[in-house]
Order: sequence, then C-alpha cells, then structure tokens
Amino acid sequence: AYDCVTGGIRVKHERSKADHGPALHEIITEESLDKRPYKVTIGSDGCGSMVHLRNAAKERGLDHWPLPPYSYKLNPVEGAIRHFKESVTCALMGAITPGGVLTEECAPWAADYVAWWNERFQSDRFSHLLDGRSDSSPWRLNTGTAPDLSEAVPFGCAGYAYVAEPLRAQRGRPKHLRAEPVVFVGYQHMYSNAYKCLTQHGKIVHTRKVEWDMETQLGMFPPVRFSDLPRREGEAPPIQLFEEGEAAAPTGAAEMTRASRRRMSSLSGEAIVRINRSRV
Repeated sequence: AYDCVTGGIRVKHERSKADHGPALHEIITEESLDKRPYKVTIGSDGCGSMVHLRNAAKERGLDHWPLPPYSYKLNPVEGAIRHFKESVTCALMGAITPGGVLTEECAPWAADYVAWWNERFQSDRFSHLLDGRSDSSPWRLNTGTAPDLSEAVPFGCAGYAYVAEPLRAQRGRPKHLRAEPVVFVGYQHMYSNAYKCLTQHGKIVHTRKVEWDMETQLGMFPPVRFSDLPRREGEAPPIQLFEEGEAAAPTGAAEMTRASRRRMSSLSGEAIVRINRSRV
C-alpha cells in the first residue's frame, strides 16, 4: 500500500489476491485510518481482485476511488512501486554472498526492511509546508516527531544476540550460547526499533540486545566467541592454543580443551614458561 500524501509504504505478504481484504483491514487498524479527523480515500485500479479491497474499505467506513482503466498517469503508485522494487533488490543482493545464509527467498524480509527505511527517509516533497524544515519524512508527517535512526543497521549485518538466562536454561547446554551469532533481517514492526534476527538454528528472534559485527561480510554468520561458550558456574573460560598456520579453529569447549592439551604436551618446560609469561 502506498500513501499518496506522505509517500509512506506498507508491505503485507499475501498468498492469493483474496488476501487483499484482510491485508487492508490490518493496515487500517495499524494506522487508525478509520479514526482520523479527516476523510481517507482508498484508490485502486481496475483489477477484478480489487473488489476485496473495496469491500474492506466500505466495511471500515472509508471511501473507495476506482481509477479508470489504462490511466497510468492517474496512478502514482506505479512509479512508487517501481522505485520500491529497485530498492528491495539493492538491499537483498548486497546481502547475498556465496556461502551465506540469505537467498532470493528472503525478499519479503528485504521488502519490510526497505519500507521501514522509506518511512524515515527525508524528502523535499512537502518541505515548503513545514516552515522551512528540511525533514519532511513520512514518519514526521505521520507522527509529528523526528525519526530515530540510532538503531539503523545494514540488511544482512552479522551480530551477537544476547540469550536471556531463563531461555538459556530452557534450551539446555551446551547447545546454546550466552550470545548467539545472528544475521539481521529487519525490524519487528514499522514503528519499532526491535531487531529481527535469523539464528544459526533457522529461527527468527526479536531482540534489542545485539552487538553488531561490522567486520564480517553481509549475509554471513559471525564466528562464535570464546566468551559466549557455555560453562559451569565458577569455571574459567577455555584457553585456546593453535600452531602457526593451523587451518580451522575448533568452536566447542571440548575441542578447544583437547587442542590446548595437545599443544601443551608438545612443548618443553621452557616454552611453557615463556607462553605463560607472555599472557601476563
């Protein structure tokens, strides 16, 4: 759905054209379109499936304006959707990488992400009506406040999402970590800054406690951190020792312990003392 007044875009994922009605009901409820102090009109083209949209608008007390057939100049949605699709493609393709976790099937997440950003983009479309202020984003026009971009993150960014202790105990050890690697795929809601993250277990979690790793390539899970490995209360974190040029680093606590013992057993007493001094 496209707001011709503010330029805002709302995305609803449908399985068939019969879902036009329920999708419009959701938008009307979320945006309180039927409770605004001015008249709200819903426009649509001549597609036969738009009867579901028209009926939903009438049920909620909104006016419906049918566009004449083949009158593309009267339909500003065509140009807005074209630009929106290009933005979604750029966001998604920038996060798709060989060996990564994101594919073309993640396009719905990218669409929600671009719609969230579009709501907060500044535009000079109505700047002359805002007393010279440069911020005329859909967010300001809808809420009267400036958008908060302090939680903005690139689509596909890698990070570590904190796992609460009750959930960690429920999941059991050592399957889950204190902070599990995730990939950012959007936000929980249009008006929310809570992150939507994809975990290595294929689950979607919503959280505000994420430490982002800007060094890892977009669309890739970051490596497990030693400090996040599960261990018993009072137990010291595992120590990792690797020979120079060693290819792969073990990720589990047991593997690291065995690697450390093998490394220590191959060292002389003088070398062990030298290593311990270098850690102090």
